[in-house]
Amino acid sequence: MLALAVAARPTAIIFAVVLTPYAFRAHRASFLPAFVPVAAAIAALLVGYNLYYFGTLNGGYEGHSATQEVTLRQMMPAIYGLMLSANRGILVFSPVLIAGFGGLVMALVRRRVLLLEYVAVATLLTILFYSSNPLWHGSFSYSYRFLVDLTPGLALGAALAWEWITARRWRSAMMGALFAISVGFQIVGAFYYPCGWYRSTIEDPRNMARFYNWQDLEVVQCIKQGPVEPDGLRMLRRMLR
Repeated sequence: MLALAVAARPTAIIFAVVLTPYAFRAHRASFLPAFVPVAAAIAALLVGYNLYYFGTLNGGYEGHSATQEVTLRQMMPAIYGLMLSANRGILVFSPVLIAGFGGLVMALVRRRVLLLEYVAVATLLTILFYSSNPLWHGSFSYSYRFLVDLTPGLALGAALAWEWITARRWRSAMMGALFAISVGFQIVGAFYYPCGWYRSTIEDPRNMARFYNWQDLEVVQCIKQGPVEPDGLRMLRRMLR
């Protein structure tokens, strides 16, 4: 599964590299006879595909990676943007995932669940990786598409924090409210997007400030413009004609 994840999205290599030592520690007996050969076979197929169709190991991603020197000071606005910005923050569009981040912190502190310790490290490295890219915002996307790969691990982290959450009624009520808000944001993304908000950020790089602007919310503009026909539904209708 890790190898297939990398084949589907190369940046998943961060999780693959971090979780491979976990696979060795937790499943040592099957690591060499099963884990390594399957991963190597998928890697060979991916390399062959990229070389055949694109003539490069990176495939269609050639030339899209950031090459400039990056400092932590330069990365801080992007880290804030990925986590808390008005129009891209993962904790803005899915505030319920705060439970997942809390659970992964608990995993690192308590060190009782080995898998989640590795997931926490991979999650942090993924956030740092994307924050080093000038296109951390994903340009035309709705909400946090670059960090969507973190959600399975955050779901596991939330499970670790679940006992603490349900220990008090007010915590459970708050989590229910955050869940409802998160679902609401994604309903807008599914049925009201695109609404044209992102176009100015593509046409004029000086509009980068829009990603942080709480008075200029993409979700509000999409709601005001009304629902659109989802791409998936449009595709199904064309297939059935």
